[in-house]
Amino acid sequence: MKKIGNDSLILEGLSGNADYEIFAAAIKNQIDRNFPVPFLMLNHHDIKLDDFQWHWFNLAGYEETENDINVLTVTYAEYHWFSLRDMHDTRNDRKGGVILIRSKAF
Repeated sequence: MKKIGNDSLILEGLSGNADYEIFAAAIKNQIDRNFPVPFLMLNHHDIKLDDFQWHWFNLAGYEETENDINVLTVTYAEYHWFSLRDMHDTRNDRKGGVILIRSKAF
Protein backbone atom coordinates (compact mmCIF):
# COMPACT_ATOMS: atom_id res chain seq x y z
CA MET A 1 0.00 0.00 0.00
CA LYS A 2 2.82 2.38 0.80
CA LYS A 3 4.41 1.68 -2.57
CA ILE A 4 1.33 3.01 -4.38
CA GLY A 5 1.02 6.00 -2.07
CA ASN A 6 -1.85 4.73 0.08
CA ASP A 7 -0.95 5.18 3.72
CA SER A 8 -4.51 5.04 5.05
CA LEU A 9 -4.90 1.25 4.80
CA ILE A 10 -2.74 -1.36 6.50
CA LEU A 11 -2.69 -4.99 5.34
CA GLU A 12 -1.81 -7.74 7.80
CA GLY A 13 -1.72 -11.49 7.38
CA LEU A 14 -3.42 -13.90 9.76
CA SER A 15 -2.29 -17.51 9.45
CA GLY A 16 -4.86 -20.25 9.05
CA ASN A 17 -2.92 -21.95 11.87
CA ALA A 18 -4.32 -19.38 14.31
CA ASP A 19 -6.79 -20.69 16.87
CA TYR A 20 -10.26 -21.05 15.33
CA GLU A 21 -11.84 -18.54 17.73
CA ILE A 22 -9.25 -15.87 16.85
CA PHE A 23 -9.57 -16.64 13.14
CA ALA A 24 -13.39 -16.46 13.21
CA ALA A 25 -13.46 -13.24 15.26
CA ALA A 26 -11.03 -11.54 12.86
CA ILE A 27 -13.10 -12.52 9.83
CA LYS A 28 -16.36 -11.38 11.41
CA ASN A 29 -14.74 -8.07 12.40
CA GLN A 30 -13.54 -7.44 8.84
CA ILE A 31 -16.91 -8.20 7.28
CA ASP A 32 -18.76 -6.16 9.92
CA ARG A 33 -16.60 -3.19 8.87
CA ASN A 34 -17.46 -3.81 5.19
CA PHE A 35 -14.01 -5.09 4.21
CA PRO A 36 -13.84 -8.20 2.03
CA VAL A 37 -11.52 -10.87 3.38
CA PRO A 38 -8.96 -12.26 0.91
CA PHE A 39 -8.56 -15.94 1.85
CA LEU A 40 -5.89 -18.39 0.67
CA MET A 41 -6.73 -22.02 1.21
CA LEU A 42 -3.89 -24.44 0.67
CA ASN A 43 -4.51 -28.17 0.79
CA HIS A 44 -7.84 -29.37 2.24
CA HIS A 45 -9.10 -32.86 3.04
CA ASP A 46 -12.74 -32.19 2.02
CA ILE A 47 -13.46 -32.80 -1.67
CA LYS A 48 -16.29 -30.24 -1.68
CA LEU A 49 -13.55 -27.60 -1.29
CA ASP A 50 -11.36 -28.91 -4.15
CA ASP A 51 -12.07 -25.85 -6.31
CA PHE A 52 -10.85 -23.60 -3.48
CA GLN A 53 -7.50 -25.29 -2.86
CA TRP A 54 -4.32 -23.41 -3.75
CA HIS A 55 -6.48 -20.45 -4.65
CA TRP A 56 -7.17 -16.92 -3.41
CA PHE A 57 -10.85 -16.02 -3.02
CA ASN A 58 -12.86 -13.53 -0.97
CA LEU A 59 -15.15 -13.91 2.00
CA ALA A 60 -17.91 -11.34 1.63
CA GLY A 61 -20.46 -12.21 4.31
CA TYR A 62 -21.31 -14.51 7.18
CA GLU A 63 -24.24 -15.99 9.05
CA GLU A 64 -23.97 -17.25 12.59
CA THR A 65 -25.73 -20.49 13.40
CA GLU A 66 -26.15 -22.20 16.72
CA ASN A 67 -22.89 -24.16 16.35
CA ASP A 68 -20.98 -22.50 13.54
CA ILE A 69 -20.40 -19.55 11.24
CA ASN A 70 -21.24 -19.94 7.57
CA VAL A 71 -19.22 -17.70 5.27
CA LEU A 72 -20.06 -16.42 1.82
CA THR A 73 -17.19 -17.25 -0.55
CA VAL A 74 -16.84 -15.40 -3.84
CA THR A 75 -14.65 -16.70 -6.68
CA TYR A 76 -14.87 -17.38 -10.39
CA ALA A 77 -17.83 -14.92 -10.50
CA GLU A 78 -19.86 -17.29 -8.30
CA TYR A 79 -20.69 -17.49 -4.63
CA HIS A 80 -21.02 -20.42 -2.22
CA TRP A 81 -21.77 -20.76 1.48
CA PHE A 82 -19.45 -22.95 3.55
CA SER A 83 -18.88 -23.66 7.21
CA LEU A 84 -15.93 -21.57 8.44
CA ARG A 85 -15.13 -24.27 10.98
CA ASP A 86 -14.88 -26.84 8.17
CA MET A 87 -12.77 -24.49 6.04
CA HIS A 88 -10.41 -23.87 8.96
CA ASP A 89 -10.04 -27.59 9.72
CA THR A 90 -7.91 -28.52 6.69
CA ARG A 91 -6.19 -31.41 8.51
CA ASN A 92 -2.90 -30.15 7.11
CA ASP A 93 0.02 -28.32 8.67
CA ARG A 94 0.06 -25.57 6.04
CA LYS A 95 -3.41 -24.05 5.91
CA GLY A 96 -3.01 -20.70 4.19
CA GLY A 97 -4.68 -17.74 5.85
CA VAL A 98 -6.37 -14.41 5.33
CA ILE A 99 -5.40 -10.79 4.75
CA LEU A 100 -6.84 -8.34 7.25
CA ILE A 101 -7.40 -4.75 6.18
CA ARG A 102 -7.12 -2.01 8.74
CA SER A 103 -7.76 1.67 8.23
CA LYS A 104 -5.71 4.22 10.15
CA ALA A 105 -9.02 5.97 10.81
CA PHE A 106 -10.19 3.01 12.97
